[in-house]
This record gives sequence, structure tokens and C-alpha cells, in this order.
Amino acid sequence: LGAYAFDGCNGLEKVTLSSSLASISNYTFQSCQSLISVVIPESVTQIGRFAFRGCSSMKELQLTSKLTSILDHAFKGCSSLEKVVIPDSVVSIGDNCFEGCSSLKNVQLSKSLTAVSRFIFRACPLLASVEIPSSVVTIMNDAFNGCSSITEMEVPSSVTSIGKYAFEGCSKMTRITIPPSVTSIGDYAFRGCTALKQIDIPPTITTIKIGVFEDCDGLEHINIPSSVTAIEPGAFQGCSSLKKLAIPSS
Repeated sequence: LGAYAFDGCNGLEKVTLSSSLASISNYTFQSCQSLISVVIPESVTQIGRFAFRGCSSMKELQLTSKLTSILDHAFKGCSSLEKVVIPDSVVSIGDNCFEGCSSLKNVQLSKSLTAVSRFIFRACPLLASVEIPSSVVTIMNDAFNGCSSITEMEVPSSVTSIGKYAFEGCSKMTRITIPPSVTSIGDYAFRGCTALKQIDIPPTITTIKIGVFEDCDGLEHINIPSSVTAIEPGAFQGCSSLKKLAIPSS
């Protein structure tokens, strides 16, 4: 299927794809606003950029075990999509892939991913359940920005970095576990996480970046390890409930 093949075909409701199809090209079904269901055949190994962007009626997505990559923005703005299971064959998911999927509640990620991509779930306000697999090394910028229904997050010990704005606006998140494998947490990573009450910064962190916990107005206890040599501007700005702050003498 060529790029833009069915772009803007607003009356298209259902698609059955050939069992010999190897890939779905960029923009192929973009803005097919009436498209409800797509079954991706076993033969498909790649879904292109913007392939299904703006398919706002699509409720069901079936991905198969031969799929290896989903490119940038592929399902952005699929606002009726409620659940996504990414098969373990998938080794990469592009930036913004599920951004703005405003009905998305549950996601199961591939156990072959090494990164949670930039903006991948940004503005998915109903997303409440997602497990980050132990294959992941980095959680990139804005990955879960605006996921206001997430209540808990367990960062696996494989992760070494958390990007800028990664969990900004996760306003119902009461607990996040950050393992000592993490050596870098980006600017504003947890800004506006208003339900967080306590944060334990791992002893591998040397710098608490700009605005990283800004406006976490429910935060009461912060433990800063002796490894920290710098606290940058606005790191805890607006933490109006803060009662206890442990700063090492060194």
C-alpha cells in the first residue's frame, strides 16, 4: 500500500488487508474518521509514520507477532481506541505514536523495547495501567506527560535515564519507585504530580534538575542522597505541603 493511499477517506469503516502485505506505508489511512476496525495481517512487519493518525472512530487494534516496528505518529489522535497490546516482536515504537488517544485505558508494551519513546502517550488522560518492561533502558521526554489517571509507576531496574517532562501532569500518581540504576532525571520530569506525597531520590543522582518536582503540592517528604552535588533552580518550587527535607551535610 502506497503513502497517502486512503488518506481522508472519511466513509471507510472497515479494512481487510492482504495476507501478503509486508508493510503499511506512511499516511496510508490518515484521517479515515469512520474507520472502526483494522486487522493487521501476520505478514506485516512495519507500520509507517502517520499511518492511522486521526482515525477517531477506531476502537479495536489487532497487532500480530511478525510486526517489528511502529513508526512516529502512527496512531496519534485515535481518540476511540481503548486498549493496545504491543506484541513482543516489536523492537521499536516511534515518537508520538499514541499521543492524544484520549480513550486509551490499558496498554501492554513489548518486552523487546529498549526505550519508551518521546511523547508516546502524551495527553492520554484515561491511561491508568501500563507496565514498563525490564528491557527498557530509557524513558524519553514527555513519554507520559498528561497521563492524569496513572496512580502508580514502577520503574524497572534496567532504566538508566528519565527524560524531561516524562511524567509531567500525572496528577493522580501517588507513588513512583525510582531504582538506583537511574543516573539522570530530566528537567520538569515530575512537575504537577500533585498526588505524590513522598519521593526517594536514588543514590546515583548527582544533580536535581530544573523544576523536576515543581508544583508537586502534595509532596511532604523528600530524601536527598549524599551523591547530590547540585540542586538547580525551581527544583521544588510550589511544593507547598513540604514538611520534611533531608539534605546531607556533605
